[in-house]
Amino acid sequence: MSKNLLTMKEYAEHRGLTPGRISQLINEGMLSTVIKNGKKYLDKNKADKEFDSRVDASKRNANHNQTVKARKPYETENNKKEVIPDIYNSKAIKEAFAARLAKLEYEEKAGQVIRIDKVKIEAFNVARQLRNALLNIAPKIATELAALTDPHEVEMLLDREIREALIELSRGKYIEGSL
Repeated sequence: MSKNLLTMKEYAEHRGLTPGRISQLINEGMLSTVIKNGKKYLDKNKADKEFDSRVDASKRNANHNQTVKARKPYETENNKKEVIPDIYNSKAIKEAFAARLAKLEYEEKAGQVIRIDKVKIEAFNVARQLRNALLNIAPKIATELAALTDPHEVEMLLDREIREALIELSRGKYIEGSL
């Protein structure tokens, strides 16, 4: 294909405009196209002449506040190179995140999701209560254990006390708050 034939996107980049603006100019008859293999192309030289002579300088970028320039990558916090999105994409991204946030807030209020910080606090509290319940077994049965001589009886006593502590925890006896 000839180097002078450009797609709308390529010509838009060449002129510092958006492909939508180029399409608009074509539809208004300001720029002519060439059809090759069933696709529309712009002859760069011809389109430049048409653009410069037909499109009023004050309307060359109608519907846009400024021309689209090649965006330079910037580094994010995690040292990734990213391209700064244009205002339209920025607004779309903002709206998408606002919708996600609204959905999360709704789901939280409806009880479908819970905050991770609350889960972490509650898990810590349950683990602390389990630890305390298990540590309280020894002082509670120390005198009984001292009197026992049969290993099977010692095992049965320990098993009973551990099971009792776990059952009480599962019933929420030690749990102070809940999510």
